[in-house]
Amino acid sequence: MVTIISDQSSSPTLPIMPAFIDDRPEGVFVNLEKLPSEWNFRTFVNDLFAQGFRFEELEYSLFLKLAYPVEPLSKEDSFLLLAKKIVPFPSERKVLYKEVRVMNHGAHAEYMFEPVFLEHTEKEPVYGEPDENGEKPITGYEEQVHAEPTHLDLDEFIAAMWMKGVRYGIDIHAFEPRTEAKNAHRAVIARELPPTPGRDAELKEEYSELHRDDSPLIRAGIADLRRFKNRFPQISEGQKIVRKIPRILGKPGYSITGDVLEPIVPKDLNMNHVSGPGTQVEVINGEQYLLSTIDGFLTLDVKTNQISVTVKIENTEGISTRTTGDLYLTVEEFIEHGEVQEGRVVEGKNMRFSSGVFGSLISDGGKIVIDDSLAGGSAKSDGGTIQIKKRASNSNIEALGGSVEINYAENCFITAQTVYIGHAINCDIVARDLRIDISQGCAMAGCNVDIGVADIRRDNITQVTIFIPDMADFHQRNAKYDAAMKEIQLDIDDKLEEIKAFKSEPEFAKFLSLMEMIQSGKIKLSPAQEQNFNQMQRMQRGNIKGLERLVTEKNAIVTRLAEKRKEYDEFKKMQEELSSGRVCKIAKVTGSTLVQQMQTPYGIAKIDAPSTREIRNILRTRTASRLLVFADDRGSVAWSYASP
Repeated sequence: MVTIISDQSSSPTLPIMPAFIDDRPEGVFVNLEKLPSEWNFRTFVNDLFAQGFRFEELEYSLFLKLAYPVEPLSKEDSFLLLAKKIVPFPSERKVLYKEVRVMNHGAHAEYMFEPVFLEHTEKEPVYGEPDENGEKPITGYEEQVHAEPTHLDLDEFIAAMWMKGVRYGIDIHAFEPRTEAKNAHRAVIARELPPTPGRDAELKEEYSELHRDDSPLIRAGIADLRRFKNRFPQISEGQKIVRKIPRILGKPGYSITGDVLEPIVPKDLNMNHVSGPGTQVEVINGEQYLLSTIDGFLTLDVKTNQISVTVKIENTEGISTRTTGDLYLTVEEFIEHGEVQEGRVVEGKNMRFSSGVFGSLISDGGKIVIDDSLAGGSAKSDGGTIQIKKRASNSNIEALGGSVEINYAENCFITAQTVYIGHAINCDIVARDLRIDISQGCAMAGCNVDIGVADIRRDNITQVTIFIPDMADFHQRNAKYDAAMKEIQLDIDDKLEEIKAFKSEPEFAKFLSLMEMIQSGKIKLSPAQEQNFNQMQRMQRGNIKGLERLVTEKNAIVTRLAEKRKEYDEFKKMQEELSSGRVCKIAKVTGSTLVQQMQTPYGIAKIDAPSTREIRNILRTRTASRLLVFADDRGSVAWSYASP
């Protein structure tokens, strides 16, 4: 607590300094060893300023570290120079510092800088009528108030702002240029220190043979392993799998009013939630590890967010009602050496079948490999791959967003992002990219179709449909963009006219012209003229704010136009990309073959129909709305789409 020694002089008495303040002739020092806490320092500062004193040549960065420390100060040098000295802060100087505006709950503060003047009073004589000698006698005196221009002082500013509630984050480097400005202007003079965020706890892979493409994420305090590479690397008993990296707490910040801004508490991770079968949590040298308890294969289960170690599942008895029934697998890899019976369902991820498959296979975006054949069944892996090495017959094969590769296919319905078939007979196929070595009686649709030989099969011709963009939608959206941009431009023109009319008011126009000449240096004002101009500026303050508001509104509309133009350019780029890559190549036509175009929204390789039967009918339909590219039983095709 700072106390005042009573004194009868007009100047305030220098207060008694607390134990941690050492006031020497060479400067004011802080003894860190005697400073109990930042609260004591802030109390000292507050009392000092309240009793009419301030610092001179204050080390502001040290001042903030003592009053609002983010990190503890090193006490290697216990005496730190805080300021040159402590001096009175006269009331006639205090009134120079106006109120400050605290914005956004203490995020920053704004101050109106304007020319300042010190007033002083002088007695001037009053003369009477001249006597017979022509001399005017002094009949009395009257007081005259004079105002002299002065400047704001940084040390005074810091003290004044402290008493007005701004106690942190004053931008001292921008202070002097602000005080030199000739015109009144509002500026940000202090900003808060945002809290430094911490770091969530996370898992670090410790097993060298694990794929490290993605690391585990923390969501709601639980490890989310969906980004791990989903496979089964072999691992030995006692091997470290992952290590927990503990969370790191953030550092607090301060608002300009000195309030503490606490950082968000980072998320923690419970290793026991990560540990699945075949693993255990152990603490080694103070750190938590997940270890394997058996020899086996790692499983990263995205449903339970657990890491497990299991032996590889490999079956030799086949899938049937007698052996296993339907299988719903959660392991990463499954190998079956026996047959899959008709009507049986196998759900998993990466699956391989060495014998024939007559049932249904469903993969969760993984790879299905059939070394033998698929007959009368189905295979589905959205986003994955399906490979049938021998033949597929009377089956449905679907890999939306993925790929399909078949050596020989007959009477199959196939859809995928990419399809390759060695020999296809009477198949119906939908794919973006499609390549067939030999096609007999197939109906297909895609964006990029490449056929080696196209032939007829009994009464079925080879029919190819190429997806092209529906330009009507493009034209409609282009027209909407054009209309929107024209409307915004009209808003800009209207706002410019409004600004022009606002600036044309005679007195305001005169003021703007004068201000422009002063700012450009064409005219220089004497002190008296400058005072008159300042008076004029105060009178025009309402018009100045009105003009600033109009300009701000105009700039917002200009920004909106720029954003709309950017959005339009991105749409045009997308339009060009969607219109490219539409190709049909047939090296040799040996039987009736038809190639046609079909418009879809943006040329997407998709047929909207509720059933496979209806998709088959659409593929084998020839309508006048589909532009004909080729129709013959001999020749070749080399066609590419040209966007109109």
